[in-house]
Amino acid sequence: MKRMMIAAVVSVYALATMQAQAAGIANSDFSASGVGVANANVAGIADVSAASYNPAAIAWLDGVRIQGAFASRFRNSSEERLTGVESNRGSAKNTVGMHASWMPHDSNFGVSMAFTQPFSSYTVWGADSTEIKSDRLSVDLIYAISSTLAVAHGIDIYQFKANLTQAGVSFSGRDKASFGVNIGVNWKPSPQWAVGLMLRSGTKAKIKSGGQQLNLDLPEQVNVGVS
Repeated sequence: MKRMMIAAVVSVYALATMQAQAAGIANSDFSASGVGVANANVAGIADVSAASYNPAAIAWLDGVRIQGAFASRFRNSSEERLTGVESNRGSAKNTVGMHASWMPHDSNFGVSMAFTQPFSSYTVWGADSTEIKSDRLSVDLIYAISSTLAVAHGIDIYQFKANLTQAGVSFSGRDKASFGVNIGVNWKPSPQWAVGLMLRSGTKAKIKSGGQQLNLDLPEQVNVGVS
């Protein structure tokens, strides 16, 4: 019997005026299962990396689960100038992560934890370079309302660092901590279908280096998926 699965995800970013636009440096390769469906899995994923994509799906995973992740990626780009095309000699950095969850078999409540690096960028144009990287720790409480509907709510803790060089001037620093919240919903209207919703608030990072400061505003995110 052949089974066809269709997964779709829609991402909407509510953007305010920013000194730096965070959506352009977003990464979402948190697990092999996520990459396998182009990260279109907010409707649900059958392993503990759901802690990143939509923690509400953890409700369908019994017991204690732990998973590590490593992503090695290469992303190059070029810039067209009046003098010709110049290649960006920087590439995306490798990232690491970890997911863990605990969903007791005899309880409707569970918890999940995800440590990921959701934002990063490394570009080199001539003598100028830009490197921005973030770590995010997400902790969620999951509640299975019924055998087909579950919700999750948690906190996101970010830490950013930046190394910038332009025209001989350097900036290197990190922020202390930035905070946000998230809400997830997972609904299974039938054994063949699943619907997911993930809301993640924005946050404001202030990266300092001596008397200089870089303000980085992260956008709010709304992800809706059907599988």
